[in-house]
Amino acid sequence: MRNTPVLLILFFSVLLNACATSPRQAEKPIVEIAPEPLAAPVIHSESILEYTGKFLAMTAAGQREELARLDTRLALNKHDLSDRTKTAAIYALSDVADIKNTAKAQVLLDELSRENDPDLERVTLVRILRNFMAEQQRITRENNRLTQKIVDEQKRVEALHQKLEELKNIEKNIVDRKVMDK
Repeated sequence: MRNTPVLLILFFSVLLNACATSPRQAEKPIVEIAPEPLAAPVIHSESILEYTGKFLAMTAAGQREELARLDTRLALNKHDLSDRTKTAAIYALSDVADIKNTAKAQVLLDELSRENDPDLERVTLVRILRNFMAEQQRITRENNRLTQKIVDEQKRVEALHQKLEELKNIEKNIVDRKVMDK
């Protein structure tokens, strides 16, 4: 059951290869016109940094389309280090809310860091992104801590303000009593 996608790919590649080596050729080549994509697909052979730069320059719709293309390729080959790294970078760096997913990015980056990868650029990028994600999480925790501290201080200020008002009322009552006693 697990090998079904691999067997299908193998079958179709053998079939396509058999058609390509056929001595008979069509008289006119068939030209397929593809619909214009929302963003130009990023070339698979470019560096990951170039890819990331082009990805971040895309519109939100283009980023969604590119992520869908990557997901499709990863469904066919889950062990492709380049596509996994690109996907992790997308999840970590995208500024589109429904694409950015720090949890998915962290999982992919953790998996990639355990790979025995000979590509120094990819290894370096994975380390940088992991450090970036760790720092981002640290900053988020610190921000949450400081936000809670502000909330606590605001409650304390309100409580002190209420006590001050109560003391003012007590002082006013004392002054009023003294005036009435005279």
